[in-house]
Amino acid sequence: MKPAYSEEELENQFDIARKYILLTIVTTIVIVCLIGNWFFNSKKYKHSRYQQARKLSYSGIIVEKRTNSENGYRVPKYIRLNTAFETHVNQEIYHKLNLGDSVIKTENSDSVKYFLQSGDVIFEDVNKELRNRYHQSQ
Repeated sequence: MKPAYSEEELENQFDIARKYILLTIVTTIVIVCLIGNWFFNSKKYKHSRYQQARKLSYSGIIVEKRTNSENGYRVPKYIRLNTAFETHVNQEIYHKLNLGDSVIKTENSDSVKYFLQSGDVIFEDVNKELRNRYHQSQ
């Protein structure tokens, strides 16, 4: 009994099916990326992220300073408070902080206050980037 399709016809059909599958996958990825880009750049999303960051509040005494050395050139700096809260710290401020210094971020504020044991107080605008993105989208 003779096969219904020759090897050449089967190979041709396989190539056509592979092209359609690839085209479908690429189209789906592009559409998902476009929707994601639209969502993460929407005014509502930016407002939500900014408000979420403003509502965050924490306070405590620095009990640990650490770096994430796995990230290469720009190594993130972190502090851990006695309340088990851990946060990223600007590199310039990180080097001024010592164990035992106090940190306060109040709710509905963009600023963090660092009270050094020497009596100095450092203010940091931690929500500047989110605030600028939100105001640029208006």
